[in-house]
Amino acid sequence: MTKAGEAATGADYGFMLLAGVFVFLMQSGFALLEAGTVRYKNYQNVLLKNCLDACIGGIVWWAFGYAIAYGEGNGFFGEKFYFGIGFEEKENNA
Repeated sequence: MTKAGEAATGADYGFMLLAGVFVFLMQSGFALLEAGTVRYKNYQNVLLKNCLDACIGGIVWWAFGYAIAYGEGNGFFGEKFYFGIGFEEKENNA
């Protein structure tokens, strides 16, 4: 890989990491906004719901989302890496 290709790959990874951080920051902002719009007795339920949204979303992304987005397939829909199976193989980590 050329130096320009390595730089582009690094920039892609950095952008994806930054976008993921922004998503979790938005999740906490939505939690605070939603907690401010409900009565005092209900704010704990709202915060738990938002925490579970993030946790379940991460598990679903691990199980299906990564495979659909990055798995080898027909160019539109990935057909590999569901539930992380096959990701640890050496040829996939080059």
